[in-house]
Amino acid sequence: MLKLRKTKKGAIIRAKVAACSDEFAVAGFDRWSSAFKIKVKSPAEKGKANLEIERKLGEITGCRAEIIKGRHSREKTIELQGNTEKAAEALEKALAEN
Repeated sequence: MLKLRKTKKGAIIRAKVAACSDEFAVAGFDRWSSAFKIKVKSPAEKGKANLEIERKLGEITGCRAEIIKGRHSREKTIELQGNTEKAAEALEKALAEN
């Protein structure tokens, strides 16, 4: 089971994002940098990719997802606000599907 870095509101994850992909996917986990590899359909312009990340991660995990660092970078820090155990299970399932 994935261990997420817990906060008062939920948990923190790191992500490396690839924009303009064929579909949204949690495509892998880089154990070296402890970051999820996320593919998004939206282009990295005018915050479109960031909105897709927050919306889709929220749907997948059942938590409110908010980018708290890296809004203008490929590497992001995302806070998942809610049940961290269910979020970890959902992220593991998403990784297994890809």
